[in-house]
Order: sequence, then structure tokens, then C-alpha cells
Amino acid sequence: MNEVGLCNGGTTSGFVRPLEKTVDMPLHSDVFLAPPGYNAPQQSFIGVRNSSYKNKAKGNFVTYKFYNYTSGYIHHCTIKNLKFNTKYYYEVGIEHTTRTFLVYDSPEVGPDVPYTFGLIGDLGQTYDSNKTLTHYELNPATGKTVLFVGDLSYADNYPNHDNVRWDTWGRFVERSVAYQPWIWTAGNHEIDFAPEIGETKPFKPYTHRYPVPYKASDSTRSLLVLNQESLSIHHCPVFIFSIRYDYHYMEGETMRVMYEPWFVQYKVDVVFAGHVHAYERSERVSNVAYNIVNGICIPVRDQSAPVYITIGDGGNIEGLATRTTAKVFSFSARPVLVMPFLILRTGRMLIMVGTVITMAMLWKLILYGFLTDIGIQLMIPPPPKDDRSDITKEGKPKKAKMHNMSPWDYILQS
Repeated sequence: MNEVGLCNGGTTSGFVRPLEKTVDMPLHSDVFLAPPGYNAPQQSFIGVRNSSYKNKAKGNFVTYKFYNYTSGYIHHCTIKNLKFNTKYYYEVGIEHTTRTFLVYDSPEVGPDVPYTFGLIGDLGQTYDSNKTLTHYELNPATGKTVLFVGDLSYADNYPNHDNVRWDTWGRFVERSVAYQPWIWTAGNHEIDFAPEIGETKPFKPYTHRYPVPYKASDSTRSLLVLNQESLSIHHCPVFIFSIRYDYHYMEGETMRVMYEPWFVQYKVDVVFAGHVHAYERSERVSNVAYNIVNGICIPVRDQSAPVYITIGDGGNIEGLATRTTAKVFSFSARPVLVMPFLILRTGRMLIMVGTVITMAMLWKLILYGFLTDIGIQLMIPPPPKDDRSDITKEGKPKKAKMHNMSPWDYILQS
């Protein structure tokens, strides 16, 4: 593929997030209402429209205790051998407690099959969180899957890590989770390590509620197959591109030292992260030359390196990262038009993956709280196989090609 494909990013929404911190929705909010019926161990039935035949899948259930909280029954059921491009209806429950949902299975496997997925991070359960999820659901290009980059419920912000807030968060996101897959990455707010109240097992609520069944799909852990993947999802950013956002600055340096050589070696295209409650993205840069002796500590442009994107504010109770200290780093790839300003955006992203249209990022831009209606369109041609280096086999420099430019050089602003 040596062509540049134009991606229509669509129309940006009218949603503008205020700079002020928001608050969690109260427990009696309608988005937290529990479904009727007895929460007993359940079975799942699945079938297609107008079909009298139902397949039955038997799941399991778990409960757990956390300090003075005891969970209800938490049900897990993995459904296998589904056909692609098929609309399935599934029922959960027994007799009068049955609830019915529909879900689309994944598309046909292949490099030319387009697929749209959403990215959300650091969501929480505030009024702004509700707006973020609503705008994701109502967007005409709504994704078929959500890749969640960590920090789910923010229950650990409450005394004794009030696990009731895990219950409310589950009911809050059910309106999307019940109809499309959400794939999780754990963040620091999922650790729930509280020895002062006797809770010394990290990630207890998270692992009981949101296991990711990679074994059920015969897949392997992502880091073992980086040579076959285009994306990498983390919670903590590998690079924090600007010391304007001094939140967590250099916090991920040890992780960068460990992971970055793999990213460069296996030519990972994009690394997504949350944690910092702001939006940032980088040029293709690497810092693999650095060691303690040589002192080379400034990232350099590297076409084998990924683009790093931080999407860390879904609307949580901690608010936006607004504190600034210094200018933007040279490898930060923000549009020149808005470089002098603090850039805050909504905490959601839509990515469409296909042959020509590799990415479509739909954003709402906020400059210090003032609405700037900028629609960002990206044109990113997939590079040919084994051809992302600037050097030929003979060791000579290659002629410049479009696909060897930074993808962010193709940004259009409408």
C-alpha cells in the first residue's frame, strides 16, 4: 500500500467539558438502578433472530468479601464458537427473571476487514462520566468493541474502598457492556491494596468482576505476540510528552526502559494509555539509545517506533490534569495551531481499522474551557510489510516515501 487514504472524521460533537472537578452521581441515580428479580446462579441461552433453537451455556458464579462488604453473586459465562458478522440474542436468567440482550459477533478475520472500536480511560461514575458514555453510544460511528485503558470505578476514593461503588459502576456501564465487548486493562485504581483495613490481596474486586477470558479464545498474552499486532494498550503512559502536565511526570520511566525496546523491535504502530487525565500524542520517537553512561536522554525520531497516545480523562472524580509547568516537548505531535494552549479533550476515542482507513480519531477540543470546533481527520496508510526502515539491505538510505513520514504529518483540520 503506497497510497494515502482520506478518512472523513465526521462531525465533532457539541460536548464541552468544564475545567471544574465534577462529583460522583448519587447512589439513587437512575443509571444505578438494579434490575428486578432474584440474583441467583444463572444460565445463558443464545441464538439468532427468528430461530427457535437456543444454545445453552452454563457459567459459574463467585462472591467475595472486602472489609465490611460482601458481594452478591457475580456470574461469568464464556460463549464459544460464534459465527462472524452474526447478530446474536442472548438470555440471562431463569424463568421470570430472564433478561434478553443482543450482541454482534466480531467481523470476518482478515487484514482488509474494517473494524471500529472505542477507547475509553479513567471513566469513573460522575456526571461527566455519564456524558462521556452517552456521547460514545450516540456517535454515528459508535464502535463495536471498547478497549478500556484502565481505572474503572474509582471506588478506592471512598472510605474503606467502598465496594458498593463497584456495584453501581457495573450497572452504570451495563447499557453498553451488555451489547458489545469491553476489553479491560487494569489501572492503579483497580489495585485496592489496603493493609490498614486488612485487605492485602491486590486487585481483588477487579479480578472477581472483570476477568478477560484470553484462555477461552486460545489466544496468548499480548506482549508475547507483539510481532503480530498493531496496537498495545497500557494504563500508565510510557512517554509523558509534555511537562506542561506534571501529573505523573517520569513516573513510567522504568516501564519505558523495559517495554520500549520491544515496541521498536516488533514495530508496534500505536501504544494507548490512560492514567494522566489529559490528551497527548507523540511523533514516532524512541529513546532506546539511552543508558546511564552515555547520557543520551532525548528521544529521537524513529520510524520503527510507535505513536504514543494518552487518553486519560473519561470524566472521573479527580478531574482534569490542568497544572502546567513548562513548554511542550519537541516530539509532542499536537497541531501547530493550538501549541500555545493547554489542550484538554473528551475522554473517548473512536478508531476505525481497515486497509486504507487505519485510524479515525473523533475528538472535541477544549482550549482553557473555550469551545473550539476542530474536527481532526487522520490519513494513515499502512506501511508495506518489512518496509518501515529508512535503510536498505545494502545499508544505503532509502528515498523518502509517504509511508515513512510520521502519520501525524497527514493531519487535516476542518
